[in-house]
Amino acid sequence: QHGGTGICSSLMHSVLGFFTWLCLTIRVIARRGSVVCLPYSKCRPKNQTCRAAPPRTKMSKEDDRAHFQMLVQHGREERMLNVLHIGTNDLKDDELDWYRDLHAETAGALRMFFLEPQPHIVRKLRQRVFEAIGPKHNAEVIEAALCFDTKPTTFYSVSEMMYEDFPNYTIPQSMVARISSLSRNHVIDLVMQFAKEDDFAFRPDLVDAYVVTIEVRCLTAEGVLKETGLAPADIDVFVSDLEGYDTQLLPFFLA
Repeated sequence: QHGGTGICSSLMHSVLGFFTWLCLTIRVIARRGSVVCLPYSKCRPKNQTCRAAPPRTKMSKEDDRAHFQMLVQHGREERMLNVLHIGTNDLKDDELDWYRDLHAETAGALRMFFLEPQPHIVRKLRQRVFEAIGPKHNAEVIEAALCFDTKPTTFYSVSEMMYEDFPNYTIPQSMVARISSLSRNHVIDLVMQFAKEDDFAFRPDLVDAYVVTIEVRCLTAEGVLKETGLAPADIDVFVSDLEGYDTQLLPFFLA
């Protein structure tokens, strides 16, 4: 027991509060038999994709300085902070800046575990973390996807060759590498969000030709905790971007 247990308690209450809301929401949806379907998706009870309606808040200490400072204080006075970020891709600039600032203000009392299944993105992510934070970043990048079991699975992304055939496609080419998922339908849905009449707007079937597949390593929630050496109570910051699978896979961290 330490004098700073109030901070730990506050962190745990925040995390548990979120997961309590998440589980209740899942139970209500399951009890009502409701299914959330996006355009061009095949709705099915397993591997169903879903999307949050409001835009996501960027990770920034300016957006929530009180929370950021609470983490800094905890890292300085109690123990090293542990971050688990699942589905990182190569990290957006604002995310990388947030981790860099947290690392600096905790005087390096920060351990970061990043889970990303795509080999070429893993290489890029390691380089970006090294360049942004330095050689003493204390970050581990795990090349794997969070899955329901440990069997290797197919992972889907979009080929940049799409721009050779559709040069006026709305989404910036630099963002195409961020369109990826365990669900082929979800990848197609994301592409279709930016479609116009002169490309895919009325022909979602055309997108399928540009979907790239690779086989990736899988870890369950239990496997992630074992590989990182973390217990659920050790995690101070939990971030997930599972592209349609968050509500299905995150509850396994509560078991």
